[in-house]
Amino acid sequence: IPEQTAEAIYNEMYDFANYAFNKAHSVCYAVIAYQTAWFKCYYPREYMAALMTSVLGSSVKISEYIAECRAMGIALLPPDINEGYSGFSAAKGAIRYGMSGIKSVGSAVVDRIVVEREANGPYKDMKDFLVRMTPKETNKKTVEALILGGAFDSFGVKRRQMMMAYPMMIDEVYKERKNSSAGQMSFAEFFGGEFAEAAKTKFPDVEEYDEQEKLALEKSVLGIYISGHPLLDYEKLMSEKTAFSSVDFMIDEEEGRARVPDQSICILGGMVAGVTVKLTKNNQNMAFVTLEDMVGQTEIIVFPKKYEDYREKLTTDNKIFVKGRVSEEDDKPSKLILEKVRAFDAVSYTHLTL
Repeated sequence: IPEQTAEAIYNEMYDFANYAFNKAHSVCYAVIAYQTAWFKCYYPREYMAALMTSVLGSSVKISEYIAECRAMGIALLPPDINEGYSGFSAAKGAIRYGMSGIKSVGSAVVDRIVVEREANGPYKDMKDFLVRMTPKETNKKTVEALILGGAFDSFGVKRRQMMMAYPMMIDEVYKERKNSSAGQMSFAEFFGGEFAEAAKTKFPDVEEYDEQEKLALEKSVLGIYISGHPLLDYEKLMSEKTAFSSVDFMIDEEEGRARVPDQSICILGGMVAGVTVKLTKNNQNMAFVTLEDMVGQTEIIVFPKKYEDYREKLTTDNKIFVKGRVSEEDDKPSKLILEKVRAFDAVSYTHLTL
């Protein structure tokens, strides 16, 4: 075969290989696609729960799947020590957050919680939980994470009340164990009845955290928002005014690059989660802004002139639309170079000018 012909044939094969599968691969992918579609159709909660369990360590992926669940009409419930498991699970027509996804609560602790619950019945209250667990499983970080993540919400006590009461409650449990091992009876055990009730640790009479603080604390231990979202009321507005989200700026595993095209102009909407101001070589202030939407975060680069123009809008917790140019980076999420900013409150559902 002439070299020119061989080169032409090889080049055609090479181009074809970019999008072609052999028959064996095609059949396997078709079967898997059919199976997953069938599960998603007939067992949507179980399917989405399994899907989220498979990415338990990625808050970005979980947030993306939560958005899909919301679109499917499936609610996501907070973790619960009386109903939850290590991974996500279908429960009460919804999906229960997996307890292994709570920071400072390892899988060994979750396994112990579940084994004890199945052997001796549901936990009656927070005190009962502390009594039935070992000191190793009730250390400060673990208990705080369970409280703030919502795992004790079913007991009907405010999270702020539990955060204030649990140190005294742990001390109470420790003293009871110490007396028990020494063969001593406490006053509560000796007199019983009303005295025992009066001796119990009382929850302070305080209001719950305000919604913003409650959600922020929840996210600090879960990595995502479960019981609500600061942007929930603006979800429709954001979907109408933006074509991309923070997920599109992440590296796509299959493509090896972000989905949003480099140097393209796009609009993102979200809440300012953080602002870092730095001094340039010319002694001018520029900023790196973290913009958070319903599924993740994107870094916004703000050069000095734009920072001077929009610094009042670029403050933490402000809800804004940002128009800018995409800047792609090798092996890193793409960034957005800011050009214009508009506050959510200044934008209507019918018109957006940036």
